[in-house]
Amino acid sequence: MSKKKVIEEGRGLYQPNERSSVVVDILGRYYTVGGGETVFDLREGSSINIGEPSGVVSDILEQCICSMKASEKCELEIAPLTLRDSLPALSIPEDCGRVVYSLRLVSFERGKDVWRLTDDERFEIATKLKTLGTEKFKAGDVKLAAIFYSRAVKYIIPVDLTEQDPQQLTQDVRSLRIRLFLNLAACQLKFKQYDHAARNCTKVLELDQDCVKALYRRGQAYINLNDFEQARNDLVKAKHLEPNSQAIFDAQLNVLESKIRSQNAKYRDMLRTMFDSKP
Repeated sequence: MSKKKVIEEGRGLYQPNERSSVVVDILGRYYTVGGGETVFDLREGSSINIGEPSGVVSDILEQCICSMKASEKCELEIAPLTLRDSLPALSIPEDCGRVVYSLRLVSFERGKDVWRLTDDERFEIATKLKTLGTEKFKAGDVKLAAIFYSRAVKYIIPVDLTEQDPQQLTQDVRSLRIRLFLNLAACQLKFKQYDHAARNCTKVLELDQDCVKALYRRGQAYINLNDFEQARNDLVKAKHLEPNSQAIFDAQLNVLESKIRSQNAKYRDMLRTMFDSKP
């Protein structure tokens, strides 16, 4: 939850859009329950590329900046828990009552509107975002990686939109879509967003029905969604397609069987309780 208050009106008609280059003054401070104020974020003339998360500016701040006009000053109050989730790198204490950012949009240069981008430009941007996401994922910053992958998907989806059959997409576009949906699913599995992970793996399988990684990850998601039949189908097919990795698939199939036994035992106990109870 966040609340913006304009302190000084800006000038002009336009506001930053995604891929804008902005220069902004940032002052972040938090207030403890006891009333003490602490400045935790102070940056003057900070250069930011909107839409390319850096780990030092939260999505919430980006959204606020995109609502500002040149020279505008505002205050943005953010719930501490919301900010912690958005930007874990910041040190916000547990006894923090509220967080307030003071922002001044010094200047900005608007990026090219998304709808004006050519397919080649969209592909180039999506590829760059995918690379940045992979770097963050390998560094252990799964949340930021997921943001990069999600934004990359937004750029690559409209490419070749006139093609009705996914199999007719150009090879480069198909490959990039597959990698993005797979990587996004990997992030979602770590966040326990199993329904989203399963859907993204399904999108991969619409492009490549024999993609082993998609089958394996969707199988994992289905196990946690208690869709045991679908999970078994995916894992058995993946095992058949890649026999050299049988140990990996067998381990996940063992997890599946264990969960089935546990659920069956729970059902038996429930039925026993129902029929053994006295009227």
